[in-house]
Amino acid sequence: MEQNGLDTRVGKVENRITALEVKGIHSDELSEKLATINETLCNTLHEIQLTMKDMSYQLQHTQQNTEMIGKDLQSYKSEVATQFNLFKANVCEIDEKLSEVDEKSKIDIMLWIKSNWFKIFFVGSVIGYILKTYII
Repeated sequence: MEQNGLDTRVGKVENRITALEVKGIHSDELSEKLATINETLCNTLHEIQLTMKDMSYQLQHTQQNTEMIGKDLQSYKSEVATQFNLFKANVCEIDEKLSEVDEKSKIDIMLWIKSNWFKIFFVGSVIGYILKTYII
């Protein structure tokens, strides 16, 4: 019986050793996988670092371009404002000249009659005389 108990205990120990060997094999495989994953992760982080540097450069370049565009817009804005003010002044000048021409082109009948009343009376008298003498 003792032999049987020892065999059982040895069997249990062998089972534990086998289990530990299997775990060791799995542990070795996991260590290799982790080493591969770690290497891949390091490569990926390096690529991300390079990408971030490139993005930083491009952002700086974009910022410089944006600042230049802003300065150009400011100069264009002031130029447009200047040109608009000149245009506005020209429109006002043209409006004044048109008003002047409009005033000159108006015919004031009463003023004309007042300044030419003698001529009107004379022409009317001549026409009246001709009508009375020859037609009536």
